Amino acid sequence: MNECELIDDLIRYLSGEVVDFSGYGVDLSGLTDFEQEVLCETRKIRYGSVVTYSELAARIGKPNAARAVGNALSKNPLPIVIPCHRVVSKGGIGGYAFGIEAKRCLLKLEDQNPENAAATHSDPRAATSSDQSARDTRFQVSASPSSSRDDRTRQQQAR
Repeated sequence: MNECELIDDLIRYLSGEVVDFSGYGVDLSGLTDFEQEVLCETRKIRYGSVVTYSELAARIGKPNAARAVGNALSKNPLPIVIPCHRVVSKGGIGGYAFGIEAKRCLLKLEDQNPENAAATHSDPRAATSSDQSARDTRFQVSASPSSSRDDRTRQQQAR
């Protein structure tokens, strides 16, 4: 697949269509083995679902590495294709390279298409275990300004 196809797919995705990005290769060669493992596992998170940083850490066999998972996600070279926006914190939405509001918008976009979630298929390299996909949970996005302010306050306190 070429860059023009990717751009077309990104436009379709941002227009509300369900798009399967698993066919796009992403060069992760400049990242550590751990970062590559985190990003490859992130590609398996289904459209319209979220997992927490802790759950993602457990999926790669490092249950105490939630913070390291967040750091690895911050090095994602191709957001949306590697859907790091689908990883949230236990107490809120978590961070995002393009800002919390952008993450909130992407999650809301996907949440508005729950009937389409089954139409996507996971990365061909992904395990097809029903146990794993059952752990992906739906995420309700609140667009209220107060929840955004609360998320920012939580992030500032965590620093």
